[in-house]
Amino acid sequence: MAVMTRAVPVDLTDAESFEAFFEGHYETLLKAVYLVTGNRGEAEDLAQEAFVKVYERWDRVRGTENPAGYLYRTAINAHHSRLRRLAVAARKPWSRRDPDPLEASDDRDEIRRALAGLSNGQREA
Repeated sequence: MAVMTRAVPVDLTDAESFEAFFEGHYETLLKAVYLVTGNRGEAEDLAQEAFVKVYERWDRVRGTENPAGYLYRTAINAHHSRLRRLAVAARKPWSRRDPDPLEASDDRDEIRRALAGLSNGQREA
């Protein structure tokens, strides 16, 4: 499979070209991911995560035919990964944490004090 590349302006450094790419695509990516997630905070996290991953590979990504497509696919893949992790966590049995001995002692003391304030008939009931 041949990868199509496009010419990159030689007057821009990697950081400058990525900055222009970021400014040109952040808002639209954020809106697209918001439509998928329905949550502004999660959409921001996914967009930022996608841009970090693209930046880490910018020397390769910027030369591809469609760097924006790579960016969007990265964001959607991150969303799917989060959904899978949540589904796995939901299937795991809930495990009760071991009780804290000091907390249990405090609870017993509180119960004793409350019972001591009741009449004999109320305690028996």
